[in-house]
Amino acid sequence: MRSSDTYERVAGGILLLLFIVTLYAFFTKRRYFPKLAIALMALQIAPEAAATYAEPSDNVRELIRAVFAAAIWIPYFVRSRRVKLTFVR
Repeated sequence: MRSSDTYERVAGGILLLLFIVTLYAFFTKRRYFPKLAIALMALQIAPEAAATYAEPSDNVRELIRAVFAAAIWIPYFVRSRRVKLTFVR
């Protein structure tokens, strides 16, 4: 097993755990949901960037998608009044 395989498994496990916690926070309308969602989106960019660096032709579309989604949703979670009024517990 290569060290990059180990890194990918650890990173995938951390992202999966963060996703589960974020999903719980969303459905229970927890106050910390917007911060978790922002962290999840930001952390999803890093593996895509690493994969794109390793094999540029295959992963550019996924990197652009992740950056584009983060560019839309992160400011929404930061500035939206609706988000502040929804996640209050």
